[in-house]
Amino acid sequence: MIAPRKGELDNMKKCRDYYGRTMNITSFSGIACLPEITLPVGKIQNVPFGLSLASAHHEDEFLLAAVKQLFKDQF
Repeated sequence: MIAPRKGELDNMKKCRDYYGRTMNITSFSGIACLPEITLPVGKIQNVPFGLSLASAHHEDEFLLAAVKQLFKDQF
């Protein structure tokens, strides 16, 4: 889902629609108390996008090590 441009969320209906859809796909780790890392990955047609990775409870160190291994050439 692409984020709205500045000024596009000019009424409550648009805000609720966007944030409702956003929370459906981004809030699982917060609700479940899971560690999560969101990384800026790149751009498509000059629009930035990210990738979120989550892990099991108390697996913070595993998640950090996995991200370092997966993206060792970028960071």
